[in-house]
Amino acid sequence: MGSRAPGGEQPIRPTGRLVAYDATKAMRYHWSVGKEIYVVLPRAKALEAFGGELPGLVLPLDTIPLGVMVRDHMAALDLQAEHLDRKEMAIALDALLTLALLLLQRIGRGLSDRDEPDPNALFLAAKRYIHANYNVFDLSPEAIARAVGCSRATLYRAFTHNDATIMDTVRDVRLAMSRRLIEAGTGRSISVIAYDCGFKDASSFGKLFRRRFGVSPSVWREQFS
Repeated sequence: MGSRAPGGEQPIRPTGRLVAYDATKAMRYHWSVGKEIYVVLPRAKALEAFGGELPGLVLPLDTIPLGVMVRDHMAALDLQAEHLDRKEMAIALDALLTLALLLLQRIGRGLSDRDEPDPNALFLAAKRYIHANYNVFDLSPEAIARAVGCSRATLYRAFTHNDATIMDTVRDVRLAMSRRLIEAGTGRSISVIAYDCGFKDASSFGKLFRRRFGVSPSVWREQFS
């Protein structure tokens, strides 16, 4: 989703974000997909939840448990609305309103306290992003930090908190996926599998694979042929 204010910057927001703006301010939006799912909250209640001020914000939903609940509730309503009667829909919408306001209260407290995201939630969000993008060659700590909505330093601290490093995690995910592809017998060559899993050359992939699993990729394949 992109937004543009009169005479201002034009930021692009990736998917999986909670985006909140004051609808009374001039703003133009454009989406990369044609379908929108959104909730409109009573302005007074939203302001109260935020603590009297509604800042423009963009947050990764996966780092906030209530954010995940709101997102999933909205997605479920989108899928099941036609199967609900008026009373059931009203109850479901009331539940969504309650969850959304609780989410705003949680965010408001975080803004006032300037708390960093929970390191465990941030670590899990980063791992989900790595699993979804392991085949991207330039999957760097900077790119991952941008995707989950934090600074690189904050992301490093989250991984350290969980006794892990960012690039070791990227490497391990790539190796695990390459092993699955080799075992699946897809008919692709080892070098193609290495490329598809984000490794830039087959030689370095082979060395890393042997170090991790004790044998070369080709020997590993022979076990499943």
